[in-house]
This record gives sequence, structure tokens and C-alpha cells, in this order.
Amino acid sequence: MNTISLEHALRWKVLSEALVDLDFFDYAIEHGREYEWMSYWRALKGRLEPGERYLVSIEARIKQEGETDGVTRLLDNIGNFLADMALYEPALPFLQHALAIREKVLVPTTPM
Repeated sequence: MNTISLEHALRWKVLSEALVDLDFFDYAIEHGREYEWMSYWRALKGRLEPGERYLVSIEARIKQEGETDGVTRLLDNIGNFLADMALYEPALPFLQHALAIREKVLVPTTPM
């Protein structure tokens, strides 16, 4: 591998690590930067899959925090972000997990 290729590879690695940093992701989404975020993922197309990378990150967060409100919001944001990128299949597990957490917490308001 020549020096230029190594330099590009290191840049892609740094970019991908920043994109899956959940605090950074959360900040970007909360500040309306999702289209910018999407453009970064499109630049990585064929190198990394966002669904797989976010899955690793969110699993680590759940292990660290548990299934908190913050994790549920992140799951929703990731799922919606992936769906907005037309990555419907990878988006589904995030949205389903967020729903499952909410169903555990919510108590029915009407008698069954």
C-alpha cells in the first residue's frame, strides 16, 4: 500500500469512528445535521455499512447504561436516520428495539 492509500485509509477510519460515536451522532441529529451525516455515510458506501456499525455502538451503550430513555431515543434516531437513507432493513431492528423498551415501561391505561 502506498503512502497516499494509507493516508486515505486512515482518514476513512477516523471518519467512520466519528460517525458511530453516539454522542456525536445525537448532537448532529438534534442540531439538524442529518443530511450532512448522510453525505458522510454515502462517501463511505461500499467500505462500511452504517446499520452494522451503529448496532455495535448501541449494543455497547446498552451494556454500559441499560435500556434507558436516552438509549430508546438513540434507537429511534438511528432507526429513523437509516430509514431516511432508504436503508429500511437495517433500520428495522433499531425501531423494534425502541418499541420493545417502551412496551416494557408503559402500562395499559384501559382494563383488558
